[in-house]
Amino acid sequence: MLKKRHLLFLIAFMPLFAYSQGMLDSIYQIPEVIKTAERIFKKETAGMKQTEVDTLVLLEKKSVSLSELLSENTPVFIKSHGRGALATASFRGTAPSHTQVTWNGININSPMTGMVDFSLIPVYVVDDMNLKHGASSLSEQSGGLGGSININNKPDWNNKFGLKYRQGTGSYSTYDEFLQVGLGNKKVQSKTRVYHSKSNNDYTYINKSIGNNINPQTGGYINPLDTNKHADWTKYGLLQEIYYRPNDKNIVSATYWGQYADRTIPRVTSFEGDENANLNNQKDYDHKVVLKWSNYSEKGKLYANSGYSHKNLDYTLHNQVPGQGLLAAIYSESCSRSYLNKVSYDYNFSKTFSLKASLDGNYHSVISKDSVTKTGYTEERTELSAFLSLHKNFADRLNLMLMMRQEYVDDDFTPFVPFFGFDFRLIKEKDLILKGNIARNFHMPTLNDLYWLPGGNPDLLPEEGFSFEFGLAYQKKIKRHKLHTEITYYRTDIDNWIVWLPTYKGYWEPLNIKRVLSQA
Repeated sequence: MLKKRHLLFLIAFMPLFAYSQGMLDSIYQIPEVIKTAERIFKKETAGMKQTEVDTLVLLEKKSVSLSELLSENTPVFIKSHGRGALATASFRGTAPSHTQVTWNGININSPMTGMVDFSLIPVYVVDDMNLKHGASSLSEQSGGLGGSININNKPDWNNKFGLKYRQGTGSYSTYDEFLQVGLGNKKVQSKTRVYHSKSNNDYTYINKSIGNNINPQTGGYINPLDTNKHADWTKYGLLQEIYYRPNDKNIVSATYWGQYADRTIPRVTSFEGDENANLNNQKDYDHKVVLKWSNYSEKGKLYANSGYSHKNLDYTLHNQVPGQGLLAAIYSESCSRSYLNKVSYDYNFSKTFSLKASLDGNYHSVISKDSVTKTGYTEERTELSAFLSLHKNFADRLNLMLMMRQEYVDDDFTPFVPFFGFDFRLIKEKDLILKGNIARNFHMPTLNDLYWLPGGNPDLLPEEGFSFEFGLAYQKKIKRHKLHTEITYYRTDIDNWIVWLPTYKGYWEPLNIKRVLSQA
């Protein structure tokens, strides 16, 4: 059955082959940015809730991580364990695995955990970013019970030669460096970005988790001055883009993104053990490649891409043992590989009616092992998906959209996922829009949920449910200024929500919760 599944997959989808505390930036010239007002009344986005991150914000935040940009400039909640440490996103009260993330059209969520660590993504590698809230993410893929974050790179066809260098220094031996070289003409463009970031991150603080003595005057605890130890990080990466435009109807591109990160993980602030106990370290090795082809015609667009994502994650926990030195209590090595392919076609029958259809084929493999405890797992997953959306405009007052998605994961069909959305213009020729949608969505358990040892639960059911949202949006351009405001009510009702809980067995285990309701 496994060989048969691989054969079907290959036949169906052949690959298409710093910000820091007290930072001081060097002076550089910002290129001209032309930003026009985006229309909010489009049939292709009827009923959808979207957030566009302004290009000026991306320029301003070039030296920080994506986690910092999202927490400061979007309604997404970022759960961060400190600068340089794990940072995950949560839309509308959902779990981090319910946020789907794409880079240049391919999904970059870990097939093991289903999450993305946004502290590892520098804003420096992002040219364009948008957020799709709730069921609006179905236009990209299923599984985004909370929403999706979509980041992209774009060429500058007017660029002939460009060289940019940016450097930042900050407290606690923090250094950031960024270099970009661009070269090209009207047919070919090449852009190379390299970056490096490091910090000791050893700041001091009053540790209120520890009380050593009693203050005789106040009767309260005396909290010691502590140092944030074992929290340093080093990160460097390369982003290479090549674009080729043989004529006005075709664009071919190849993009590579490689990154290495090495960071120690600080102990809990209440730790009062030996200085050489509970020493944590994590290393991340990432390689991603995307090949794209876009063909434009008078009424349509044909789009195809093929991507490969490879990640190695090594985590170690060491303790000092008298007479033996530092010994590993955990030595975990995980490797995941993903092959991601997509073909889509947009067609406009007229100015008032259009459709979009796409086929996706993805294959994931994971090898995880701990050489100390002799545990681990080797698993794989094949995903096939068919998508169709229809968009209709009536008299420039009403937009309707119907999306449908059906997936086949390993040997089973997943629940059919529909989406119906509408936009109604309340005042003729004014952007005062009443909008809403109703949709079904689902999320498969991650490979760690099913197979992690110890604790994985192969009997887990997929998370599925229905969502509804209703809102009012208004936009007006006043000379050089644009006013945009929006209010939305949403309700998401999910069955079989997966949550990891401690058990009497001595380890955590994922279980399905009967029902979770999220509304605001």
